[in-house]
Amino acid sequence: MPLAAPAITTLLVPQGAEYAAVCRGLKPLKKAAIALPQVVPIPVGGEAVTARLKALELPPGGCLVMGLGGSLSPALGVGAGVIGQRCLTVVEGSVVGDSPGQPSPDLVGWMQDRLGHAAGLGTVVTSDRILTTAAAKAALHHLTQADVVDMESSAVIAALAPHPVAILRVISDDYDQTLPDITAALGANGDLKPWPLVKSFIQQPGAAAHLIAGSLRGLRRLEALTHQLFV
Repeated sequence: MPLAAPAITTLLVPQGAEYAAVCRGLKPLKKAAIALPQVVPIPVGGEAVTARLKALELPPGGCLVMGLGGSLSPALGVGAGVIGQRCLTVVEGSVVGDSPGQPSPDLVGWMQDRLGHAAGLGTVVTSDRILTTAAAKAALHHLTQADVVDMESSAVIAALAPHPVAILRVISDDYDQTLPDITAALGANGDLKPWPLVKSFIQQPGAAAHLIAGSLRGLRRLEALTHQLFV
């Protein structure tokens, strides 16, 4: 049986635009007599996330890692919401295996009850690198049969185990979409460096335009799903 609300008391969201979108989704609910979760910004990338979570004290209840993700499946286009039913880890092109611990079945059921058809179940794979080409996405899907790729979920599950964790991702780039290579813009601490990011966009303007458009659409959907989850 799904946990009674509020099942999720902490939201972990990549810092920046994703964090802002989640906060916007919760903002209209603050005037109502609703117990809302705390929203904690996290860096991008597994190692940075692990370091951040070491100092985090969680309240009782479940934890939800949420944000944007890349599609690995033609069935999932930009704006699609995915509840992680299973989580895998890939390091240097090899599957490490299931994350230590998996998404909480109780939290998964609670989210399904709240979101209905607005988000489907899927497998999330956490990569140690940014995938920028359709070929790289296809190779990862062939390797894992996963539906969505991100860079944080398995690290969160491992760092917080045995605390119950759930995953919600919104697609921001299609499975066959080429992205600008922003690897040089990602610092070791999980922050995005502005000037290397701008440089990568200038060097690949077409890919950058598609990334920006998909991200904006995904952020609007992330905001809407956040609101629906806790209204």
